[in-house]
Amino acid sequence: MAWFVHHWDEINNRNVCSSEISAREDAMRKACGLMREGHVVSHVAGPNRERMDIVEIRTWCSAHAGN
Repeated sequence: MAWFVHHWDEINNRNVCSSEISAREDAMRKACGLMREGHVVSHVAGPNRERMDIVEIRTWCSAHAGN
């Protein structure tokens, strides 16, 4: 199953999609890491049109802050 993190690339002034991530939890961790680094994450997309918006991502990051 393929998951992708979509975020804004300030340097190149464009939207970027991460390389394929095999697990939802790993994609969410990637999104949290990008946000900690100051990137603007728009959403995480997965198979079967699954999509987590920024509110869901922030909630997930808060709940898993120690991981």
